[in-house]
Amino acid sequence: MKRIYKLLLAVLMLSSYSAKAQYDGVTFTFLNNIPYINYYNPGARVPYLGIVGVAFSNLNFNVTNSSLLYKNIYRFDNGKPVAIAASDFVGTLKENGNFIKTGFSMDLANAGFRKGKFYFSLDYRLRYYGDIDYSKDFLGFFILGNGNYMGADNPANIHFGVDMGVYTELGLGAQYDVKDNLTVGARLKVLNGIVNVDMKDMNLTVYTDPDTYVMTASSVFDIRMSSMTNPQVYIVNDLGNMFEDLRFIGNWGFGVDLGATYELNKYFGFGASVYDLGFIKWNDSKVHRHQKYNFILNNAIVDDIDDLLDMEFDYTEVVNEIVDNVIGNDTLIDGGSYNTSLRTRVMLQAYGELNPMARLTALAQFCFVNGEMTPAFTIAYSGVFFKNILSITANYTYSKYCGNCVGLGAGVHLGPFNIYAVTDNLLLVTQIGAPVGKLMTSYSANNLRFGIVWTIGSCQN
Repeated sequence: MKRIYKLLLAVLMLSSYSAKAQYDGVTFTFLNNIPYINYYNPGARVPYLGIVGVAFSNLNFNVTNSSLLYKNIYRFDNGKPVAIAASDFVGTLKENGNFIKTGFSMDLANAGFRKGKFYFSLDYRLRYYGDIDYSKDFLGFFILGNGNYMGADNPANIHFGVDMGVYTELGLGAQYDVKDNLTVGARLKVLNGIVNVDMKDMNLTVYTDPDTYVMTASSVFDIRMSSMTNPQVYIVNDLGNMFEDLRFIGNWGFGVDLGATYELNKYFGFGASVYDLGFIKWNDSKVHRHQKYNFILNNAIVDDIDDLLDMEFDYTEVVNEIVDNVIGNDTLIDGGSYNTSLRTRVMLQAYGELNPMARLTALAQFCFVNGEMTPAFTIAYSGVFFKNILSITANYTYSKYCGNCVGLGAGVHLGPFNIYAVTDNLLLVTQIGAPVGKLMTSYSANNLRFGIVWTIGSCQN
């Protein structure tokens, strides 16, 4: 089991939170005083002559999970959890498509300056994404035991998939004021992949004979991995070495952000952008694929009818045997190179501003991952107060996988010093003590972002 723990621990430590689109928050771009107004739209005019940021200038965490909900895991009495409702929890899962998505980004360094009608920027960023998807039976088999899956017409269909990547991004951006009311911009990005784990298939079908309780199984396993290592990896047991001896060369990629903003008049304006259009080419990959049919699992979770009636389940041996048969310690082969795409999104925006203290913005996002498009819609209020010292924003976002989210953020501008903090789901905090019957979908998603950055020149709204 140690060889599998190494692999899963490395993945799960990074992946406690997105093959659907990742919603990583847009609230901070509504704060008119902070210099990251052009983060998703390089054509959004930065209101400073220059900026400088190091390490903590832009730190972001996000998490989305479809099914591990507080209200589904516990049984409640008068709104208080009294017991873990394991079997009830399994019943709340979808047959397929349950997921946990995580994300993290950190600006290690960034700078920008204005020269006439041009604004140039340079940033260096560390980024991570981690997606886990699983079937209902992945948890159901180990929670309920094989006694819940008796007969050829009622097998346990176990699926588990992982898509995880860590990479650096070096971006060079430029925006140009075509006219007083029209600004266009682009950001070219050089990407360097640190590690990637792509497990498209781990499918296991387990059959339990209703008379003898003998378990047979068929499996499909397909995983590929690449990292910035000098990989001494030859068999499955060596996969933990993928994270050792890092070398910062090899897995290159390229991306681009494009955008424009247009002011119709002093009250109304529009914006459009394409963010994260690009790819990473991963080299020196290690690949393990196999298909196995009708192999015998000698150790069952439920050995006889008495175990089933007494709810006495023994997991240890069957888990070990599944690991040995499904994944094994087979030889890994060199898989050559492969490409992964960035999580591209298209964003359309319109705003109306009565004065600097009262701006309303409508934003539509269309995220594309593996050819699938997921929309999200946001309505936001933002305002600037006390002679540009304080900027605040509040917004409402709806998306399929995050539900209803209320975001809130504030930024303070004191001379060259700027600090901001935002959350894209304030409802998460309000629901921690809520009665179980009133818990909403948004309990399963959140995004936090904060930063400190130094600016040059006065703020211009």
